[in-house]
Amino acid sequence: MAKCVRRITLEQFVAQHGMGMIPDTCELHRLPGLYGRARKRAMEEGRRRCAQHGIELERLRAEYDRLVETGEIVPPTAEERLEETARGNAESEQVQAARRVLVKRAARREERETALPVEFGQRGGSKMWK
Repeated sequence: MAKCVRRITLEQFVAQHGMGMIPDTCELHRLPGLYGRARKRAMEEGRRRCAQHGIELERLRAEYDRLVETGEIVPPTAEERLEETARGNAESEQVQAARRVLVKRAARREERETALPVEFGQRGGSKMWK
């Protein structure tokens, strides 16, 4: 029986475990209305949560790497990630750029497949190498 292999990125793996890649500690850069001890206490709590997030993220990264090594998870290829991005909201600049890249790659691939092979010693070559 074929083994089911998941194709997910590290970011998706971390999200499946209820975390984000970036800690949600907004109080580290902005504490309106807090002064003195209250501000210091909030900053310490934020630093503690940020450090805890880093420890947990490293644990998940190590687990992801272990699963990749054992073959239970396969990281998606660059082409697959690009296709995933291209399936997003059509108004997004990132999605539009991904779609343009995919169209150009498909045209280049088609050009390579239809190009005549260059004879050994022939100068000029085909459009394939331009």
